[in-house]
Order: sequence, then C-alpha cells, then structure tokens
Amino acid sequence: MIDIPLGDLCGYIGTIWCVANLAWAMFRNDASRAVIYGIGCFAALVVALNVGGILNEETWSLFGMCVFGVHVIYHLTVHKVVWKAVLHAFLLSISVLAFAGLI
Repeated sequence: MIDIPLGDLCGYIGTIWCVANLAWAMFRNDASRAVIYGIGCFAALVVALNVGGILNEETWSLFGMCVFGVHVIYHLTVHKVVWKAVLHAFLLSISVLAFAGLI
C-alpha cells in the first residue's frame, strides 16, 4: 500500500487545483485568473523541485495551507459563496493539522 502523509496529499490536491484552474483560465481567456494560478503553479514547481535544498517534508503542507487559505478568503469576500468556503476551509484545516504534526 502507498503511504502518503495527509499533508503531502493536501499539497498535491492544491497543485492539481492550481493546474486545473490555470487550464480553465487559459481556455476561457481570463488573463487575471491565469496569472494568479500561473504563480500558484510556479510555487508548486519550486516546492516539487526543492530548489536550493532548503525545503523539508512540511513544505507540501504549507503549500496546501496557502492555496486553501487564499481560496477561503476569496470565496468569503469576493464571491460570497459559503459552500465553497466551507470546502476549502475543511482542506485548510487538514493542511494545518498535518503541518502541526497532529495527523
């Protein structure tokens, strides 16, 4: 069986989310969203490549926390869509607990 820590899994989900939204923004010709998710994809690439060797195993949890935290704030303030904010808050809480070493 494959043993993937939950924090890493949240980081991978955050990466997939950024790549999917970047593709969607490019498909819809939405430049501002493409720039935002392009930066997210670049950050995921930096974390994945471990540039400089300064990143450790908690970095994927931290990346997941950043992605999902920004989405919670965005959905509560800009779009005012509560169910999306709750979904991203759940993923954010898993990332925070994994980063803290509790799960």
